[in-house]
Amino acid sequence: MGRSGAPGRPHRSVPSLGNIGMKQTPVEQTQVPEDGVHRTTFPDGKPSEEYTIKNGKEHGMHRRWHENGQVSYEISYYHGKMNGRMRWWAEDGMLYGQRYYFDGRPISKKGYQAKCQMIQGLPRFADEKTSNTLGNYVRRLRKAKREQGKMGPSAEQIEEERWFDGQCKAEAKQRTSKVLISWLGKGAKQERELGELSKSEAFRLARKLFGMGAVRIWVTNIERDEDGAQYSRRLIIALPDASPKRSKIYELCAELARPFIGGSAPAIRVGKRFMSVSLL
Repeated sequence: MGRSGAPGRPHRSVPSLGNIGMKQTPVEQTQVPEDGVHRTTFPDGKPSEEYTIKNGKEHGMHRRWHENGQVSYEISYYHGKMNGRMRWWAEDGMLYGQRYYFDGRPISKKGYQAKCQMIQGLPRFADEKTSNTLGNYVRRLRKAKREQGKMGPSAEQIEEERWFDGQCKAEAKQRTSKVLISWLGKGAKQERELGELSKSEAFRLARKLFGMGAVRIWVTNIERDEDGAQYSRRLIIALPDASPKRSKIYELCAELARPFIGGSAPAIRVGKRFMSVSLL
């Protein structure tokens, strides 16, 4: 289901979310569906999909499953629109990520919680701790990095690093990318969130990275909600030349890294001059 990561790096098969997004739902219909619970199953009888229609509109939790019985993803609907938390899992049960929606549009977690205070009927969600499979995944990332450092890069890996560095340079120049410190700066009146980090936590992370030798840090794929709040789940870091400093930066980022939505890219990836980090 997923694609391989860079040579020498661990990778996973992850659920594909298809075209699910702000303007589409998993249910494509040409007529008003019948009210009630709708279910489909795999040939062996295990659940494949389940959702509820109320007054002609989707309402409640929409779930799909992997064929092995593990939930693939779940999306909360409220009177026909995505409202609440969306989460997705790998076939082995590892939580890959989550995001929040209000009225069909992405919104930060804090922004959604604020909406819940104003609108009584919106779905509420308690924070849940993930299992230790995420910790195992991070440990595999570290082990692969150490083993790669001992063996040295192959010719193929050197060429891929060059390609990756070029991609990072191009991504940093996109309109949806900003220098991290500037993005978090005093002139930013609206809320800023970096993954699950608050603005102050993101500042502390930036100071640590610069203290370890990071040359420059960009935040990319910036999204905005209807209130003007901005949030991102991805960093591009220009790395120092010294290997010990690069290793320290990698170790710090490995604590925060999560596989990116869609699952085709590693949570953290390193080139010759740049590193990308996907955050939950």
